[in-house]
Amino acid sequence: WEQEKKDYQRLHPGEILEYQKTNEAFEILAKSIEGYNPGGDDIVIDNNMTRAQIGVKYEIKDEFGNTKDDITSYEIEQYVLTPGGWKFDETIYSSRWKEGILIGTEKNKFQHEDFRKKARDRIKGWLNDIYEYVK
Repeated sequence: WEQEKKDYQRLHPGEILEYQKTNEAFEILAKSIEGYNPGGDDIVIDNNMTRAQIGVKYEIKDEFGNTKDDITSYEIEQYVLTPGGWKFDETIYSSRWKEGILIGTEKNKFQHEDFRKKARDRIKGWLNDIYEYVK
């Protein structure tokens, strides 16, 4: 994550900063987001409040509440603010899949994509809340 941040800052000098004012909002809102484990260093929002990069850990648990390691991933995702709200941006995207994650059935892959879409929808709503909070 630190390397991604450096790479991004190199490409966009002076644009990114740690947005301290949002910490309280992050803590309040993040607690209710299933499938998303935020950390203080995992969120970077640019100083115009128009772009956010988030380190996300996607976990899927079995019926007993155990994490299924073969479908856990760590990713850097970017969201940009558009007139229609926050949008997932695939131009900057880094995925740190655990070894072996891509081995599996198409059914598992499909379920995982569905899970990620739902999680991204939640993150977009959460970013809207933060935007309102700090505006």
